[in-house]
Amino acid sequence: AARLAEPGARLSIPRYMRLGHGAIQLTGDPALGLRMGQLSRLSQAGLAGVTAAQAPTVREAARCLIRFEALYGSNYRGQSSFHEDAQGAWLRFYSISPYNAYNRFVVDSIIAGWLHQLSSISPAPLRAERIEIEFDAPECREAYALLGDCPIQFAAEHNQLRLSLASLAQRNPEHCPSTWRHLLQLCERELEQLTRTRSLRERITQLLGPMLHGREPDMGEIAARLQIPTWTLRRKLAEEDTQFRAILND
Repeated sequence: AARLAEPGARLSIPRYMRLGHGAIQLTGDPALGLRMGQLSRLSQAGLAGVTAAQAPTVREAARCLIRFEALYGSNYRGQSSFHEDAQGAWLRFYSISPYNAYNRFVVDSIIAGWLHQLSSISPAPLRAERIEIEFDAPECREAYALLGDCPIQFAAEHNQLRLSLASLAQRNPEHCPSTWRHLLQLCERELEQLTRTRSLRERITQLLGPMLHGREPDMGEIAARLQIPTWTLRRKLAEEDTQFRAILND
C-alpha cells in the first residue's frame, strides 16, 4: 500500500497477474476482473485519469486515456490503441496471449474498466456496441452480462470495446475548458519527460519482450544489444538498485 501511494507508482503486468490470480483463488470468483473494472475510478489512472475526467466528451476522454497510457501503466507486450471510423471507434487492449488463469482477468478488468470509467463522465451509462475478447469463452461466461446486453465474441482477433458515434459524442457535465487544457499540458510534459529519461531497467524490459519465446535470454545477450560489457551492465543495474534476474522475474 505504501509503495502504491508514491507519486508515479505502478505495478508491472506480471506482478498484477500474480496478485489477481491470488485474489481469484482467495475469493473463488473467476469473474473477479470484471468486478474490478466496475469498481475502478478514473483517478486511479493518475494524472491521465484526472485529465480524462475533465474531457469535453467521451471521445476526448477515451483518446486521453489511450494517448497517456504510459503515465499510468506500461508493458513490453504492447500498448493500447484507439481506432476511429465513420460509425464509431474501437478501444483496443494489446494481446497478452497465451492466456491462462493468471492473465485472463487482466483483459476483463481493462475492458470493464474502460466502459465504467467512460460512463462516469457521461450523463447516462454507456452501452458498448460490441466487445471482442481474444481468449476462448471461459466457464464463467454468463458473468460477462455485467458488461451489458451487447454482443460479446470470444476467440476474437483482438481485445476491444466498440462505442457508437452517439456514445462518443456524449458531453461531460463536469468539463471545464481551462482546467482541461491545463491538465493536457501537464500530461504532454510528463510524457515527454518519461520518454526522455527512461531508466536502464525500462530499456531492458523493452528489449526482453521480443526475446522471450520459450527461453530466457541471459545478461550477455542483453549487454550485447545495449553495446556495453556485461560487467558494466551489472554495475549500472546495481546503481539503479536492481538486478537482471529481478527484471526477468518482474
